[in-house]
Amino acid sequence: MRQLKEIFSNIKYIALIASKYERLYLPLLIAVSLIQGTLPFANIIIPKYIINELTGSKRVDHLLLLVLILVGINLILRITNEYISTIYIQVADDHLQNRVGMLMGYKIMDIDYNYLENPEIYDMKEKANRINNGVIKDIVAAASSILSNVITLVGIIYIMAKLNPLIMLLILGTVTISARSNMKTQKLFYTIQNLLIPINRRLSYLFRMINDFTYGKDIRLFNLAGWLTKKCEYYWHKTVLEMKPRMVKVAHTNSIAIIVRFIQEGIVYIYLGLRVIWANMTLGDFVMYQNAVRSFTDSLSAIASAFVAIYQNNMYVRDYRNFMALENRINVDRDDTVPLPDLSKPYEIEFKDVSFKYPGQNSYALKNLSLTIKSGQKLSIVGLNGAGKTTLVKLLIRLYDQCEGVVLLNGTDIRKFNYNDYLSQFTVVFQDFNIFAFSLKENIALTESEKCDDERLISAIEKSGLDEKVRSLEKGMDSQIYKIFDEHGIELSGGEKQKLALARALYRKSSIVVLDEPTSALDPLAEYDLYKRFADLTEGRTTLYISHRMSSSKFSDAVAVIKNGTMVEYGTHEELMRRNGDYTTMFEAQAQYYI
Repeated sequence: MRQLKEIFSNIKYIALIASKYERLYLPLLIAVSLIQGTLPFANIIIPKYIINELTGSKRVDHLLLLVLILVGINLILRITNEYISTIYIQVADDHLQNRVGMLMGYKIMDIDYNYLENPEIYDMKEKANRINNGVIKDIVAAASSILSNVITLVGIIYIMAKLNPLIMLLILGTVTISARSNMKTQKLFYTIQNLLIPINRRLSYLFRMINDFTYGKDIRLFNLAGWLTKKCEYYWHKTVLEMKPRMVKVAHTNSIAIIVRFIQEGIVYIYLGLRVIWANMTLGDFVMYQNAVRSFTDSLSAIASAFVAIYQNNMYVRDYRNFMALENRINVDRDDTVPLPDLSKPYEIEFKDVSFKYPGQNSYALKNLSLTIKSGQKLSIVGLNGAGKTTLVKLLIRLYDQCEGVVLLNGTDIRKFNYNDYLSQFTVVFQDFNIFAFSLKENIALTESEKCDDERLISAIEKSGLDEKVRSLEKGMDSQIYKIFDEHGIELSGGEKQKLALARALYRKSSIVVLDEPTSALDPLAEYDLYKRFADLTEGRTTLYISHRMSSSKFSDAVAVIKNGTMVEYGTHEELMRRNGDYTTMFEAQAQYYI
């Protein structure tokens, strides 16, 4: 009962989506079901009279009339069905399927960032993503099939009323066995799919590597083709090992249903044949009852299969709804927010005894960290890889909102501000920033070309040092990046990509700029020159330089040294050098690049 309740809930959920985005969809679907449900009656009843006419009176005019009626009914109903199905239903099916996929896409873009770094959520997403494999179409088709076949059944039961009731019981028994077999098969398929999710994720990653041109140099340079192929074969072998024993069970289960169906058809043929011999049943009646029994069986089987399809797809809809129901801990639209202070006036950001560990991890990424950032300050946050620098940034920009201690802006917990208003004050360029297969202009402004402020865009390009590259391009700022969608697309070097990332930071109007090692592909001297120029260009804006290199330290107002998740030193470059501590050790190891 509980499962049945869930099935109806999920059908209602799909129906509400359909009604919202395609208002005529459900009424036209009901019309198609009525057509498909009534069409079999003409093909069961009229042939009886045609055969009786052929074996009896043999009147040509009656025969022609019967054939015309049969053909006319079929033509009218089938053509009407074809036009409705092809012109509207099939298009609406694709639209709704795409709409469900887009709703999931919106969810992925909206959920808390911490979910994106959780392997369990990855698997949950993969399960939910199976709804894009035609699940909406399958559920709608199954519901339509149930409606049309119930209509057919009602009429056929009336036609078959004169037959022995045991025939109907035989058919019901056959269909029940087939339905149970089908349901067992679908459960096995669902189990197989769930078992294969982790394997398929790895295979998908390997396929992306093999097919992505950006890996081409590494694959050739390090002769990775054989190694990657072996990895693919290993996971394919694991797939076969998981599938084979279960597919054997599927074959056994389906074979039982096939055997039972043929036994049933044989018994019906014998019964009707004996009625012709012993009970004076006409050949027309024989054909009619035979067609009626076959339609009765097919309709019952179709209803059973439709319920099984709904049962199976119900599991996929459940997975989809579970993913869509993920609740954000960061309340973007909370009503009890406090006004964001005017950051054009002096302000202060304070990390106050902050500790943080990533979900599912036992060790702290940050531990009892305290740090103050003042408005207009140029602060370098340095430390070895894994020290906790990027984690600090993630907490600052609220990618993670749960921590021990508190992050304050002018003495107010940053979680009390409107999320989007707060984020709008930041421009962050991470080390693993993304370049999109859009135009150069759209990649910098991160909006549609029509909405770009060209004057500000040109200024950002010039200040980032990307202007020489742009001038060399035939289409300039409108050049497409990558050849994915444009055969004339451009490929940027590592240094050019990082200049593009800096151009993004310069284009965006924000009070606080965070550069989290976006220049790692540049050599230390080029990085120093770029940072120095960037510091001059962002004068008056609070700027954080996150790095394990010392490029920005000498011209920064202050340097914070992070080690094992806590701040161990703080001061100007000169002050820290005089202390002869961790900072001095790090700087002297790289001094040849900056002196």
